[in-house]
Amino acid sequence: MKLTAFALSALTLMAAVPSHAAPISAEDLLETYNGVTSGNFNSNQEVEGRLYVGGNLTGNTIQTGFVALQPGPAQNVVIKGNTTIGKISGKGEIVIGGNGNNTTLEESGGNLTAFIGGTYSGVHNQVDVFTNQSGPVFEAKFPDIDFPGLAAYSTYLSTLTGALWNTPDPNNRVLVSSPNAVQSEGTNWIASRVTVLFATMAQLATGSLSVSGLDSDETIIVNVSGTSGTWQLNGVGDAKSKAKNILWNFYEATSLSVNSAIIGSVLAPNAAMSGFSGSTEGSVIAKSIDLSNGELHYQPFAGDLPDQPSVNPPPAPVPLPAGLPLLLAALGGLALVRRARA
Repeated sequence: MKLTAFALSALTLMAAVPSHAAPISAEDLLETYNGVTSGNFNSNQEVEGRLYVGGNLTGNTIQTGFVALQPGPAQNVVIKGNTTIGKISGKGEIVIGGNGNNTTLEESGGNLTAFIGGTYSGVHNQVDVFTNQSGPVFEAKFPDIDFPGLAAYSTYLSTLTGALWNTPDPNNRVLVSSPNAVQSEGTNWIASRVTVLFATMAQLATGSLSVSGLDSDETIIVNVSGTSGTWQLNGVGDAKSKAKNILWNFYEATSLSVNSAIIGSVLAPNAAMSGFSGSTEGSVIAKSIDLSNGELHYQPFAGDLPDQPSVNPPPAPVPLPAGLPLLLAALGGLALVRRARA
C-alpha cells in the first residue's frame, strides 16, 4: 500500500500541468452581471444587479447589488482599478484591485465586506474593510473576462443568417418574433426559437418600440451596424416585460448615446456608452459607461445564444515520457530499500 501511494504521488506530481478555467461566456456574463466594462465606469445612479469594472470607478454615487439576485459570485461589485467615487452602497462583497480613494462604503440590503488590494481612505460605518490584499485567494475574486474574445463574439453574431429589420413606420418600430436562425451556425442553442435581425443606428434614433409575439423561451438578437449613434426608441405596451429575451448587438459601435430607456440587454464591447436617460431594462457590456442620468435595472438575460466556433482548438494532451514507468519503479524500489533499512 505504501509503495502504491508513493508511486501515485510521484505520478501526480510529474504529470500535473497548470490548468485555467475558460473565460466567462457572453451569455453567462449577461445572465450574471448587470453592468460590465473593460474600461472606466462613471456613475451618479444605480446598478441594481452585480457590477464589473475593468478600469476605474468614478462619479458621485452608485448603489448596486441590493436586489434579490440570481445565484452567482459573492462579489456584487468588482473594480480592477481604483475608486474615486463619493459613495458605494450595497451588500455582499466589494472587491477593489487598486486603492479606495475617499470613498464612503455603506450597507444596503444586507451585510457588506470590502477587500482592497491597496489602501483605503473614506468612511465605512458597520462595513468590514480589508486592505493590502494579495495572493491567490484575493485574485480568485476577480472573474476571468476575455474582452478581445467578447469583441470577436460580437462580430461572430453579426455573421448569423437573419433578416433585415423591416420598420416601415419610423414612429412605431416593432420587433416581431419570427425564428429564422440556422442550427448549423452555432452549437448548444435552440436555433428554432431564435430570431436574428439586422438594423442600423438610424433606426434607433426616432420613434417608439414595441415587441410582438416573443414567448418566454424565444430570443431576438438585433445586430446593429454603425460606429456611432443615439438610442432614442421609447418602449411602449408590454415591451418592458420582454426585455430579458432581447439582445442588441452593437458589433461596430465605438460611441453610443442613450437618450431613452433601452429595452433588452446590450453587447457593445468596443463602445463608450453615455447618458442613459431613462432606465435600461437589461444587462450592458461595453468598453466604458457614463451612467449620468438613468439606471441599469436588473433584468438578467434569459435568451439563448450560440457558442462561437473555436478557431484555436485546445492542444492535444502531452503524452507522458516513455521512461516515466521505469523512473517510478526505481523510486518505488528506493522507498522499499529505505524502509527495510529503517
